[in-house]
Amino acid sequence: HAGFEAGPDDWQDYPVITNAFGYAGSTIVEGNFSSLPNGIYFIDLYNNAAPDNFGYVEGQSYFGTVPVATDSSGDALFACTNGAANFSGQYFSATATAATGDSSEFSPGVLASNAPAPSAAFSAPYRWLGNQFAFNLTLATNFSYRIQAATNLAATPVQWMDVATVTATNSSLLFTDRTALDYRTRFYRIVSP
Repeated sequence: HAGFEAGPDDWQDYPVITNAFGYAGSTIVEGNFSSLPNGIYFIDLYNNAAPDNFGYVEGQSYFGTVPVATDSSGDALFACTNGAANFSGQYFSATATAATGDSSEFSPGVLASNAPAPSAAFSAPYRWLGNQFAFNLTLATNFSYRIQAATNLAATPVQWMDVATVTATNSSLLFTDRTALDYRTRFYRIVSP
């Protein structure tokens, strides 16, 4: 499993930055992380003026640290706001450190925009309620999203069907697909707009 394999630092996984943006005089960085279940980790974030000659972004300036607790599946979401300045136009990277001290390599870099961008993440528990599917979503607020479903990912092209449209006013949403009456398996994705 990610985050616990024989090797240096147990091959601790790095976090994935999904969104970085400046907002007024602050900067917000969001992302997700996967490792061992039910663990405590520290996500260290860094900003850089530019990538190096090989296109990598590392730790030029310290941005902040966010503690996270992984769920029973080993997943966690994170967000860090730094009120020191608007760092749009800079690159962000992150590392993860387990409570045991195992640290990851730097994550791929993400260029911060000057405005928030839509983002969505699925999270457990995923439930079948007899005639409908239900799951949790974490969404960037004030954006419109279409929740789409498909029953066969092997089809070319995959036939995605809109099952709901939502404008996120809260970051957490419990979604229940009441159109899944005759399906034993269903796949979902979220697009914006």
